Amino acid sequence: MQSSKEGEHRTRVNIGSVVGAHGVKGEFKLLPDLPKEDIADFIETTVSGLNSVFVGNRELTVKSLRPHKSVIIVKTVELKDRNEAEALVGSVVSVPRDVLGELPDGQYYGFEIIGNLIVEENGDEVGKVCDIISTGSNDVYVIERDRDGVREELLLPAIDEVLLEMDKENSVITVRIPDGLSFNPKTNK
Repeated sequence: MQSSKEGEHRTRVNIGSVVGAHGVKGEFKLLPDLPKEDIADFIETTVSGLNSVFVGNRELTVKSLRPHKSVIIVKTVELKDRNEAEALVGSVVSVPRDVLGELPDGQYYGFEIIGNLIVEENGDEVGKVCDIISTGSNDVYVIERDRDGVREELLLPAIDEVLLEMDKENSVITVRIPDGLSFNPKTNK
């Protein structure tokens, strides 16, 4: 997704979605794409200096961000009342990629992982990462593939013994699949 601001094209990344209004002065609840225990740190280290967010394709000027239970309360210049905030419920919230800080070696943002090709040590293709489940102790990558017209998924623990190498440049993750893990037909819920 691209955005133009002052003639500059900047790639945007999704950081969560609007799940409700907060109070009567136009604040909204942002459910970030990260575990609850990481929200305060995310605000402090990653988005504390954020000047604007995109809600859908609408750019909003940020006045303040603060953690509240499992969400982030966002106050903007443009939203003046609860009705305006409620109209955004369900919208995706994104930010320019360049405002997100660089993570330490071996750590990645979810958007850097989703869509990556998963291959085994011998080079065999396994599938693609379509989702990440946060379990508290470790993340689990949801790997999808299509086999003879049937969509299948594999839940792969994101632990050092399984994840051997991340090639960010080529969007490839090399893994060692533990014995006993196998693909299952994907069911629609």
